[in-house]
Amino acid sequence: MINRTNLVLYAATVATLFASGTQRDYLSEMLLRRAMQADGRIHFVLPQSQCYEPVKQGVASRLSATATQEGTTPVRDLCQMLTLRLSGHSAISGIELETTSGAALWGEGLLSFHDNVFGKPTLQNRRNDRHRIQITCTSPVQLTAEPSDFFFIIPVDVPLETLRARVHAADGSLVDILSFPTGNNSGNAVVWTAEIARTRHTDFKACTAVISDIHLSDRRASEGSYGWFSENRERLLAFFDYVIRERDYYREMVIAGDLFEEWVAPMGTPTFADENGNPLSEREFLLSIVENNRPVIERIKAVKAAGVEVSYVPGNHDMLVTAEDIDLVFGPGTVTQYRDAEGLGIYRPDSRTVIEHGHRYDFFNAPDPVSNLGIDGVTAENAILPQGFFISKYTASSRMEFPQDETVAPAFMGGLLHLDAACYDIDDDQSNEASCETAWQLILGSRQVKDIDSPIQTGAGGLTGTYNIQQISSNDERQKLYRDAYKRSRWADRLAANQSPYIPFTAGFMASISDHAYQYIAARAHPADAHDRLVVFGHTHTPELKRLESPGRPGHVVYANPGSWVDRRFLSGRLNCTFVEIYNGTGVLEGYKQVSLKQFHSEEDITDLTDPVWMS
Repeated sequence: MINRTNLVLYAATVATLFASGTQRDYLSEMLLRRAMQADGRIHFVLPQSQCYEPVKQGVASRLSATATQEGTTPVRDLCQMLTLRLSGHSAISGIELETTSGAALWGEGLLSFHDNVFGKPTLQNRRNDRHRIQITCTSPVQLTAEPSDFFFIIPVDVPLETLRARVHAADGSLVDILSFPTGNNSGNAVVWTAEIARTRHTDFKACTAVISDIHLSDRRASEGSYGWFSENRERLLAFFDYVIRERDYYREMVIAGDLFEEWVAPMGTPTFADENGNPLSEREFLLSIVENNRPVIERIKAVKAAGVEVSYVPGNHDMLVTAEDIDLVFGPGTVTQYRDAEGLGIYRPDSRTVIEHGHRYDFFNAPDPVSNLGIDGVTAENAILPQGFFISKYTASSRMEFPQDETVAPAFMGGLLHLDAACYDIDDDQSNEASCETAWQLILGSRQVKDIDSPIQTGAGGLTGTYNIQQISSNDERQKLYRDAYKRSRWADRLAANQSPYIPFTAGFMASISDHAYQYIAARAHPADAHDRLVVFGHTHTPELKRLESPGRPGHVVYANPGSWVDRRFLSGRLNCTFVEIYNGTGVLEGYKQVSLKQFHSEEDITDLTDPVWMS
């Protein structure tokens, strides 16, 4: 049943303009049936052409009756005829129509021009979001010096300046890109070459792709049983190739943290070491990761070379990677970095969008420059590694010693605990201490190592000593590092050092346990105002897209998480190879955004995981 009238194009052949009464009745019934079968999100729209009047009246009366019965928006006139006037000496095999407006283009029935050589259109699902339709010829059409008119029916709500067409020659080459300049109300296209169209119409590059949590590792990890990234390498390379191919569509690719893996190393070896366990400096270790993942690094550089901006914010697993390191790896200026406090970064591409990794608010994984001051030479200038660093080393040893046990610690199985928002406001020392004790019991109980007292070597982030897990986790006289880290005053000092607004301890603690906590944090740390606000966090490895309520505010917070590219065995059933796509409105749609959550299978197979969310 129809529950909302929106945008969709159901086109018919030009012949239906002159259909008989019986044919009009059939067409009316067919169009109505298509509308009734729609998914409630996108619906049939009616043509404006007077030739369609008899059909329009029949369909409109029935659709309007249904809309009135359901209390939804009445049917509107949303279609117009578009003429493409082409000339040349090539035989063409088809035309792609595309919009960068974020709206949907659909072909249903037949699209045609004056001598009806085009056949039934086939939908091109390269992005699987209906922004493009492919019209193929029943036989190649030979263009001549005399212009020929091609007629199409398009939604009038799609601004002409956001439309683009690609004309394909019979030999498979691209003939021209047709662009529709502002003010061209007649619908006749201006023909430009592909090169001119790309340079004149930068507003075509209206989308941003956000990926996160790749976790490129060194050879020890990738060849061992504890490295997180191995099986999705070719899919990741294909994704970069897809962004390069669609460089007229994407203006930016954002890597929202944890590009590199610098935490996951066995307890008994230095954190920064070669495949034989010999110590390395942080930079030497990073370069070993780079060499182990050279194709990925080169493809990221190719994305930039193709004209797509590449941006990066640090994650927790690569919080020690410096701005100088990134410039060394990719070349100065290749990757634009956004950093504020040490080990943290926040990117605001516009006043209504925030992109960061998200570990800033996570008790176990936020940089901790305050808890260990004065211990084993730790100073305010060099100490930032949190307890999550030791959890990662403990887990790496467990996976090496018991590779058959792939149970992920419950403390990191996102989405299991959905507390009421009021619970996240709990913030007293006694409750905080009890929460930490419970968390460590879950962590240590879900993984095992052969010797719980095994020494954990550090040599990273201002820590030089050797500790066992009890000295990190006990909350009693055995504890050496992170003593009193759970106290409200200590947590407040840590957030202030990390340039974070205050988040109650329970919310920060639950951020390591429940993905749901991040929705609370997104709305608390980056509240909406008069307009919707988009908050993109990585870190949890759980792809999500949700519109959150903002009590007392006219705008909403849209929370998006691009998920991860790590191996499936580390995800407890969650999807991987996912990304967030942000359409940034241009022209008459300036100020509007559409946010989509997608899973990448191949360049020709990309799945929408949820309905897109529009922001105003």
